[in-house]
Amino acid sequence: MMFGMNTVSIGGVSSDTVRLRFDKLPIYPAAAQKYSTYEIPGAGENMTVASGDYEDIELTLTAYLVGSTTINDVYNWLRGGTQLILSTQPDVYTEIKEMAQVSPAREGWSANRIEIGLKLSPFKYRISNNPVTLPGSGTELQTVGNIFSKPVWALTGTSG
Repeated sequence: MMFGMNTVSIGGVSSDTVRLRFDKLPIYPAAAQKYSTYEIPGAGENMTVASGDYEDIELTLTAYLVGSTTINDVYNWLRGGTQLILSTQPDVYTEIKEMAQVSPAREGWSANRIEIGLKLSPFKYRISNNPVTLPGSGTELQTVGNIFSKPVWALTGTSG
């Protein structure tokens, strides 16, 4: 069995610490937008309106446990945080909302296969961004683009 250099980080702790190996990592799917449908009497069709919200993303990771690490070590690692980073997209993270399943199975004598099902936030966030300096009070900030987003703000300031 060949393993790539793929790793997963949960809560800032790499899968290497529990000796999990990933043959392939999935690509984050696009989140489906939520819609509301209204029946209009006398109209030839229903009216469908985008709500501006998005469905959670479901992602399945297939990992192989090698060496002397126990399955309980893997369970503890999975419960160690909510921030998920895949080594195939190291510049973004997403939030784990739910660990939907963890299904271990024996795979020969030397490795155990583990299917990990996760429910994720529909949004991905950059690991680092360039800081923005505000010139003074009353400054307005806007997110650019045509896709609904939920930005994360980290504010620092001085007084005096």
